[in-house]
Formats: sequence, C-alpha cells, structure tokens
Amino acid sequence: MTTTYQARVCLGVIGSIITACSLHRILRSWTGLVVLWWYDLEDGSSLLLFFEGIVLLLCTVLGLVFVHISSLTWSDHLDASSVYLIYQLSLITKIVSFFTIKSFKNQTKKFMQTQEKYILHGLRYNQNTIYGKEFHLGDIHSLGEFKTRHPLTTYSHYEKYVDRICAGELNVLTKDEVIQLRMTSGTTGKGKKIPYTNGAVWRFSKPITLLAPTFVAKTFSTSCPLRRTLNVFVCPESLQPESGIAVVAGSVIPKSYKNYLQIYSTPISGFDISTEFEACYVHLLFGIRDRFLKSMTVLFTPLLILAFKTLETHWEQMLKDIEGGSLWSKLNIPVEVRADLEEKLKGKCNPDRVQFLRREFEKGFDGIGKRIWPKLRIWFGTDLNRCAERIGNTYMKGVTFASERYVGTEGFYGVNLTILRPPPHRYTLVPDSLLFEFIPIEESEKSNANAFFGDQVKVGQTYELVVSNWTCGLYRFRFGDVIKVVDFYNEAPVVEFQYRYGQLMNLRGEKVDEVCMRKALENTFKQFSGITLIEYACAESLLMPDSAKRQGPHYYVVFVEVEGNKGDIGEHISTLLDAELCEHGALYKMWRSQNGIGTADVVFVKPGGFARLKNYIVDNSTATFNQFKQPRKLKTEGTVAFILGQASD
Repeated sequence: MTTTYQARVCLGVIGSIITACSLHRILRSWTGLVVLWWYDLEDGSSLLLFFEGIVLLLCTVLGLVFVHISSLTWSDHLDASSVYLIYQLSLITKIVSFFTIKSFKNQTKKFMQTQEKYILHGLRYNQNTIYGKEFHLGDIHSLGEFKTRHPLTTYSHYEKYVDRICAGELNVLTKDEVIQLRMTSGTTGKGKKIPYTNGAVWRFSKPITLLAPTFVAKTFSTSCPLRRTLNVFVCPESLQPESGIAVVAGSVIPKSYKNYLQIYSTPISGFDISTEFEACYVHLLFGIRDRFLKSMTVLFTPLLILAFKTLETHWEQMLKDIEGGSLWSKLNIPVEVRADLEEKLKGKCNPDRVQFLRREFEKGFDGIGKRIWPKLRIWFGTDLNRCAERIGNTYMKGVTFASERYVGTEGFYGVNLTILRPPPHRYTLVPDSLLFEFIPIEESEKSNANAFFGDQVKVGQTYELVVSNWTCGLYRFRFGDVIKVVDFYNEAPVVEFQYRYGQLMNLRGEKVDEVCMRKALENTFKQFSGITLIEYACAESLLMPDSAKRQGPHYYVVFVEVEGNKGDIGEHISTLLDAELCEHGALYKMWRSQNGIGTADVVFVKPGGFARLKNYIVDNSTATFNQFKQPRKLKTEGTVAFILGQASD
C-alpha cells in the first residue's frame, strides 16, 4: 500500500466524519433557530444559532471537498502542499474557464465587432506614446481608417523604437512599462526583440491556461486535477539584459507562473536546467516514477525523440537513481538544483514500480509510452518537422498527438477546437487576442500589398497572416506565417498553418531562414579562392539514415555542389559554416552554446547531382519541369537518401 493511497483513505475518512457531524449539527442548530424565530424568543440566541449554522455549513463544504479529493486518482509522490495548490488551481481555472469559453463563443459570433473593439481600445490606450504621437493613433476611429492610415510593417519598422527601449526610454511603443524583450528569429546577430509588458504577458498566457486546455478536457478524460503531466522542457538562458530589461527566448516561463508548474511531474527546480541532455534525463526520470501520468507535452516534437532516446540509452542508470535517491554524478546540473531534486528523490522509491519498469524496458521501447503509463491518452507539441508521425509509430503507439494552440512570440493566434481531427491541425482565430489581416499569397512580395479583414477571406485561399498586438506596440505586423483558410467557426476564420514565409531550418525554434543560410554559405566560401558555390540544399539530421547520422544533438546537413578544386577544405568547411550561422542567427547561436543543436555538416555533391535530384523529384511527385524550383529544404527521407547517394568521395 503506497503512501499516496494511505493519504487518500485518511482524507476520505476525515472528510466523511466532518461532513456527517456538520450536517447533524446544522439540522439541530437551524431547527432550533426556526423555533426561536417562530416564538420570537431571545434575539441574541437567534443570532448565535444563525452564525453557528453558517460555520457548520462551511465545515460541511470542507468535508465534501476532502471526500472529493480522496475519490480522485492521484499522481504518485504528491505531498499535502501540492495537493492543496493543484486542487485550488484546478477549481479557480474551471470557474474562470467557464466564463472564458462563454466569452470566446460569443465573440466568434461577432468576430469583426470584437476585432474593431480590440484595436480601437489599444490605439486609444497607446495614443500618447512616442510612437502613438508620430502615427496619430488617437485620430483613428475605425478599422477602415486604421488600414488606410497605418502602413503594413516588418520588424525593421520598429528597430529604432526597440533600440530606444533598450536604452532605458519609457513610453516608446507602449504606455505600460516593458518588462521583457522576447526574442524571435533573426537573420542578424541582434535578432528580433518583441517588447512585453505585464499586460502582454497576461493576454498571451490567458488563452494558453484557460481556453485551449478546456477544449482538450472536453474531448479527453485529462481533467483529473491530481494526475500530473510530463513536460519535457529545456530552460532557455537569458541573454545580456538591456538597461535592466531581461532579454529572453519566446519559450521562457515567467517567474510569476512558477507555482503553476506544480501540475507537472518534474519538481519546479527541474525547469531551470538549461542543458538539453540533462533536462531530458531529469524530466524522464521523474516522469517514469509516476504510474498515473495523464499527458505529455513538449514545445517542439524533435525534443521528445531525444528524450525517449535518452531514456532508451540510460534507463538502467535512471532506475539506480530512483532506488538510491540521488542523481547520476555525470549530470552537469547546478549544485542548488541537484540538491533540491535529490531531496525529492530520497526515501520515495516504490520497489514494485522499479521492478515493473525494468521488465518493460527489457522488452524494448516499441510503444513504451502506453506500456509504462497505461492511463496516458494524449501528448501535445508543435510539429514543424513532421516528427509526430514517427513518434506515434514507435514510442507513443496508441497515444493521440494533438496541437492544441497556434502561438508565436508576437501573440496567441488560434485554438484547436477539433483535437481528434488528424493533421493538418486547424485553429480557430481568437477574436480578442490580436487583430488579424490577410494578404493573398500572390501579393505577398509587395510592400504595399492589399490586406483583408476576417470577414473578407475565402475558404480554400492561402494568405500571409498579418497581426496587430497593441500590448506589444506592434501594428499591421508581417511576421512571416502563411496560412490557409479552411472553414469558419461562427464568424471566426479557421486556418491551417502552411509554412513560414522564407523560413528554412527550425530544429529548436531558432528559425534560420533562407537569407541567413545563403549569407552564411556565401561568406564561408569567400574564404577559399578558386572555388564557387553552384547549388545547395539543406536537411535536418532527423531525416538522415542511421548509418549516416552521428550521435549527439540534432544538426543541419548542408548539401553543396561547387565548381573548382575543393582540395582539403572539407576538413574545415563545417566549422567555418557553423561560425557564420552563429554570426547571423541569434537563436541558433544560443542553442549551439547550450549544445541544443550540433555543428552543421557539409556534404559535397558530385557535379550534376542537383540536376539528377530534380529528375528524381519530378518523377516522384506532381511537380513538372516547367514549375520546378530547387527546394532549399529537403523534407522527406527519400530525397535525403537520394542526394546522399550523389555525395562525392
């Protein structure tokens, strides 16, 4: 009998006793109260009996709460404080979510009215900022005026204002003080920094915590508050602060949300680990202890592959850690984090669970997720690299994959209302999160392209998505996502993400686009005389056959065809290219420094190799020679295997 089970039984007994005694006393007290009121006797006694009944009624509610908590399935290793915090958080979230869902549904019925109300409020709120005065935001009184009087923008439009914020100036883009600069992708070393205020953090977090999970809970039995989720998370390291303002990656967890991490199987300190291997090891270590895990979540799906490979390779050591109550000495973890994690391990080994895990691991790792967590039904992530299918066919057989939300550093875009629908996932745009505009993809090359609002788009058409987020000071911002409108939910457009405009590589959210990659390659080959870059294409190492793949974190593979005598440059080219990518890609540099991404590999292709690749693609797809454009990113195992076959000796 486990400690958790004993605690549940005790809580149930105590709750039942409190409830029974309180109800009995309430009946006596309020029966006496009726008698006193009927005969108009002793006003003081009447008041005393009334308050006694109120107190006893509260005791009854408390007793019923105890009984309810005891009836739930608990994750293993929950202590009293965790039970209290998680249950309290669950109740508050359910109450607030009820009104949030109701508001969301009403807003989708009045999509454009909500959109106009959202942006006009923001324009008035920020009208006296430096930016607001320059662009006369206070003089705009309708969506039509906003569209005609404010230009479409890209990040370069805001750079000088962000620089002023970095210099410590207030009231630049937003009336509220900027507390963070969240970094997105960048083709220069500086990257793109999005100003975040407290209001921006709340508006971004609200649908993540209240809206999206509610729709998931309606589909799956994952709402049991005392069953935890395994979150595989690598903490991004903060970059150099700008005038006291933290510069962080968009995936950072705000300090104010630390208590929310109680819902996960890993202790809170585990979310401070910034090295990929150690983070995967620790999250899986604490996750496998829990028999009643209800779900798993990961930011990008390739990280889950790495996590399971870590488990597959080091499960014996993990079981030793659980039995011994200490972490593997070879893990590079900060002393204070190690001490806290080991404190959570000591004296909490369940021998039966360890033996069960050992037997399952010895059988192999095909379908291991469902085998060691029988109640696991769903896992979440962003699948930019199409890894979900691979994971579903191996480690997570029988467990549903879902992408519950569509988000970016610029804001919260949409929520998935059809979780069970197979990919591609569909997202309903949230009316009061951002103002959405849509540029037909045919016009996306134009700087003055004609943009449409949500009531003007057509189902089946592809658009570049444009957003306005006044809490961050961004207006009519072209951030690069291309979507397809596939339906409407009431009046709200339902979209499918298609691709990132100009994006090339994205293993960890670093988003190295074609401009960055080409510039890095050109600068690399400029360092060698007598050699010219003819053609290139890239792939992520996830698609490489095992025989050609090196160990360690995932990395870029860059296939190049050159003209001239390459001599012995093959010994240095990969290192030089990696340095150039770090120079031009800020987030790539960050993940390289944390060993989250490995050094890029350069593979030389035989002369004519890319011409033969073109023939292969045309023969095996619906493409024609007349339409063919060399893909800069190879996305299938077949094309990668073919170009590998064209590699020079």
